[in-house]
Amino acid sequence: MRDVKATGRSRGENENGGIRVGSRLGKKGRLCRKMFVRLLCLTAAMVVLGSFTAFARAGGASGGGGGGGGSIGGGKKTGTSQLVEVAVPSANENEDKDENVEKSFSDVPKSHWAYDAVKELCVKGVIEGKSEGLFCPDDILTREEAAKIFSLCFKMEVEPKDISFYDVHEDMWSYRYIAKMCAAGIMNGVSDESFAPYEELNREMLVAMLTRFAKVLKTEIPEYESYSFADADDISGYAKDSVEFLKESEIVNGTGDNRFEPKAACTRAEAVKMICGFMKYFGFNQ
Repeated sequence: MRDVKATGRSRGENENGGIRVGSRLGKKGRLCRKMFVRLLCLTAAMVVLGSFTAFARAGGASGGGGGGGGSIGGGKKTGTSQLVEVAVPSANENEDKDENVEKSFSDVPKSHWAYDAVKELCVKGVIEGKSEGLFCPDDILTREEAAKIFSLCFKMEVEPKDISFYDVHEDMWSYRYIAKMCAAGIMNGVSDESFAPYEELNREMLVAMLTRFAKVLKTEIPEYESYSFADADDISGYAKDSVEFLKESEIVNGTGDNRFEPKAACTRAEAVKMICGFMKYFGFNQ
């Protein structure tokens, strides 16, 4: 039998210096350890619960918002309209982002008719190029791209609604923008089941979106008895007054020969130009 004093180990230790299973000291150690672990778990649970409660209260305080509302626009409705709060950007909000768009986008030189509009939205961080150094101004704007531009341009504080379109999924980059636009009543599905995110947006559709947003700002769109574009008969009924209002406000122009070409696909440059004109008219750039 080994001498405990000689080895320097207590009765509860084994030869490797650990606690022997079944020893008194081992049982007490395990009991203390279990109590300590339980105390740690209880403390962690209290911390998590406190954080979750604070987060929920903060979310409840910031939800909703004042501003215009009401049932807006034509097309297939995708849900009930909500109050929408619009944040008007300050004039120097993005001064640190200012850069020469001609250097950024080689396909939008200063001589381009949409140069100023592209630069303005680029500075605001609303638009980006489609590839390194290219804006692709003549590419057609899709419905999901339009949803993103509107969301970022007008900073609408609206809770995204749950949408159930079969062609819009939560893992899509555009999901939250589409959800916001549908909640605000600015965009609707092409049917009850489909949003068609990759479908081209035509010129009259973009104009309709702008005037729906004008209604959010509590602007009344007049009902006109006559229309000035030569191809006014080609404009869909839901967009006729919208087109005339934006023309009268000098926000949109024709494509030449006093024609609007309502069914023509809207290019990225055309969309940016119209949106910038709208923002200036309603004082978003002051």
